[in-house]
Amino acid sequence: MRLVLLLAMAWALAGCHRVTQVSIANQSGVALEQVVLSGAGFERPLGTIAAGASVATLVHPRGESGLALSFRAQGRPVLLPPSGYVEGGGRYRVRVVVDPALRAEVDAQLASY
Repeated sequence: MRLVLLLAMAWALAGCHRVTQVSIANQSGVALEQVVLSGAGFERPLGTIAAGASVATLVHPRGESGLALSFRAQGRPVLLPPSGYVEGGGRYRVRVVVDPALRAEVDAQLASY
């Protein structure tokens, strides 16, 4: 339910502002703790994402940017380098999926609101 509300808010706000909507799906099988999403001009702490759960957030990149993700999984720090592509002036929807090997696949699409 929380994810649905967050996505609805993100969609509503995205129509008014030039923002990037990012959803992160945890398909790793373990909880991701101390999750931080970052890129050019922003750093967004997201807390813990339970195994099988997803969270959504809005970010405002400055210029061209990839998305980096850091977290702790089973006590081990993981830092995933920037990937994907977004622009500060564009309206993007990004889906990040963390897999069982603790890698992230980033799918960034220009949104047509």
